Amino acid sequence: MKKFRILIIGGTRFIGRALVDDLLRNGHSVTISSRRSLKVHPNLIQITCLRESLQNFLETFDEFDYIFDFNAYKQEDIFDLPKGYPEFNYYLISSQWVSNYLNCHNVERYTEVELNYIIGKRSLEIAALDRFGPKTRIIRLPVVVGSGDHHHRLDFLVGRILKRDRILVPNSNQLIDIEWVDDIVQTIYLSLLAVKEIPKISRIGLKDGRIYSDFIKEIALTIGRKVEIVDVNTNEQQSNLGDFIKADPFWREEYFDSGDTFLGDVVQHKEIPFNMKMKSICSESVNSERFELASSEEERFLNDRY
Repeated sequence: MKKFRILIIGGTRFIGRALVDDLLRNGHSVTISSRRSLKVHPNLIQITCLRESLQNFLETFDEFDYIFDFNAYKQEDIFDLPKGYPEFNYYLISSQWVSNYLNCHNVERYTEVELNYIIGKRSLEIAALDRFGPKTRIIRLPVVVGSGDHHHRLDFLVGRILKRDRILVPNSNQLIDIEWVDDIVQTIYLSLLAVKEIPKISRIGLKDGRIYSDFIKEIALTIGRKVEIVDVNTNEQQSNLGDFIKADPFWREEYFDSGDTFLGDVVQHKEIPFNMKMKSICSESVNSERFELASSEEERFLNDRY
């Protein structure tokens, strides 16, 4: 198997770190640029710097076969990067929120900060395609869960299920757009080895989404609990649940068929079963601060209604 020289910009947390680990396991030479450091590895070179200083360490990107950019958020972030074209492949990690916004303009689901993030990512995508040419690849990710998630999304649900047998769920019957980190990493890695042409813009995720209530039930089943789901319609006035709804990490991740090509169609891999993934992270600690913020409002709501 061919061994690649890979630069990962922002590779010390969650998806980036999981990708670094996977690449090193498979014998590739990896350079990471980040403010943090990882455990020393013979195939790992670490550049500890701010993004704005990266150009001072690398005069050219030509020495790399692939570059994965995890922490670019606006077009200005890539203006100082050496072009290196056409010797390398530039992978920009973007967000499925861009597709949802462009296709549905469902702006009421997002805060002003999130809208600025979406618009910034879209301008960045356009700039990357222009700057790095036809070897640019943009991958729009859904919400990603799994071991190492510094956002503690699953902790929010697991902690509540462990604490009570009835939980409040905003829009429980909607399709949500989620994927597991190990499937994301495996799909990205296999794209490096793919025989088929990788689309300029693609996405990774479930083709048909997953019903939010089913997702919760699968978690409960995996950890051996029974849970009753109390649905609250977020389109109705719920003035006493504002902070709770904001804290819920899934209800706004609604699935839309954006028409983007699924990268899994190109590289095809077998997903690891849900319960195996859940068992691998159930022992991880619950994020108590997020959980307590949400649970106090949830408790009052359920006590008033039932």
